[in-house]
Amino acid sequence: MNVVTRVVNYIRSSSTRHRLFRNLLNVSDTEHGHIIFHADIRWLSRGKTLERFFCLLDEVRDFLRSSPGEYYQELDAISWLLGLAFLAGITSKLSELNLELQGKDHNISSMIIVVNAFQKKLKLWLAHLHRNSLSHFPHMKSVVETLNGCEYDLPSFAQHLEALVTEFGNRFSPFSTLEPVTMFISNPFATVDVSELGGEVCEIFGKYNLEELEMEILNFQEDISLKSSFATCSNFWTLVDRNKYPMIGIALKMYSCFGSTYLCEVAFSSMSIIKNKYRSCPTDSQLDDALREACSSYTPDFRQLAANIQCRISH
Repeated sequence: MNVVTRVVNYIRSSSTRHRLFRNLLNVSDTEHGHIIFHADIRWLSRGKTLERFFCLLDEVRDFLRSSPGEYYQELDAISWLLGLAFLAGITSKLSELNLELQGKDHNISSMIIVVNAFQKKLKLWLAHLHRNSLSHFPHMKSVVETLNGCEYDLPSFAQHLEALVTEFGNRFSPFSTLEPVTMFISNPFATVDVSELGGEVCEIFGKYNLEELEMEILNFQEDISLKSSFATCSNFWTLVDRNKYPMIGIALKMYSCFGSTYLCEVAFSSMSIIKNKYRSCPTDSQLDDALREACSSYTPDFRQLAANIQCRISH
């Protein structure tokens, strides 16, 4: 990554070099028109920078050879190129995972699904590397195809994937406790082990009586009116009578969990736009309403609202 950063900074730090490099890309008729910076504060840019650098590797070599600056011998080293290809591939996959976890209307249940799927993909990619299969790492495959029978070291990259699998397992180990509860909330009428589910709920929330909770779950799953509503209602848990089934609090608490900091970041960005110099003295109530509308996916029925407003009648 250090070599990539130095090369990118060398090209982008001078407007003349950047313009010459862009002219080279235009003449070469490449897919990309320029090379992009990497910023540590925006770590998602690392995958994009490596991906772009690898795609423009031939043009970067030609440009550095024709420039008076230093040429990095690592750009011709097979071991370094394989490492670059592997890093570009795995960081792009991590960036895709991060983007899947962002966005509105994502609850903790959907995020657990995404993370668990990625953990299984990691194990699959690891198994493929042990079989010398690079179908999921196209950049590494393109480098290997240029070796013409030369030996290359894939086990070292498998070790990096093993470390990543271990890190994900340690970091997201609490998901094993949350998963049965989120599965029940997503599909409350599926067949479950009531004793196991009740134990998991009591372990997470603590205040419920296990025996009473088990009986409540059984009564809930046999409620015919709720079964008929579940298939057609998108906000099913808002229809459940809290007095009859107090366990609705479990679902509401799980849905209210912040699975990521995305909403906080969106709220901060929206507030910086709402509170600008062109706004004339907005009140706290107006700021609260504007922020709520900016962070919500709800779309008001403006036609109906306008129709309900009484028009001013001339006297």
